[in-house]
Amino acid sequence: MVGFRLKSINRKIVGLRSIDLTGQVFERLTVLEIAKKTPYYSSELFWLCLCTCGTKKIIRSGSLRSGVVKSCGCLRREATIERNKARAKQ
Repeated sequence: MVGFRLKSINRKIVGLRSIDLTGQVFERLTVLEIAKKTPYYSSELFWLCLCTCGTKKIIRSGSLRSGVVKSCGCLRREATIERNKARAKQ
């Protein structure tokens, strides 16, 4: 593994260069399983994740590990609502 570290102790190899992320938590997302349906153009694995709000979403491995994706989109919605409330008080 070059370029990144995983905090998980029990790492399993899923494919030739893929690490099993099942059960790991990334911000608000918990990885459930490898996604059955992945884009045909991608060589990277996609994972079915469950957000803390209850939404299931398919997310790319790299986006999970790098921290680019933190939720299903609910985090952005919540931040927008809070920002708008703060502006309304001014």
